[in-house]
Amino acid sequence: MKKIFYLVLLFSSVLFGQEKSETQILKDSIHTKYRAEVLNYSLKQFDALFMEFHQKTGSNNKDLISKEEFYTYTVKIAIFSERFAKLYPKEKEEAMKNKEEWLTKTYEDYLKKKQKD
Repeated sequence: MKKIFYLVLLFSSVLFGQEKSETQILKDSIHTKYRAEVLNYSLKQFDALFMEFHQKTGSNNKDLISKEEFYTYTVKIAIFSERFAKLYPKEKEEAMKNKEEWLTKTYEDYLKKKQKD
């Protein structure tokens, strides 16, 4: 099922002249899959997600996570920034900046960082 969804996204992006990278298609599919769930996260759930990401990707952990797992974390954290912006309108600009920061993180940079550690 996941492969079919991936192929549909790839086909639609080519059909409409929007050439998206494989990574962007993956991120878009993760966003679609988890958006409703993450927008309903409590702060406690978000904190747990955030801590889990840092535990799995931090220098103390020598294991690598997969590309899909990496982007699942970063996209979920970015989605929560949308929720934060709605809850705290005065912080909307900062929340949107955080969202973009998380969406621009790359798996390749993560792998380079792990090589240095």
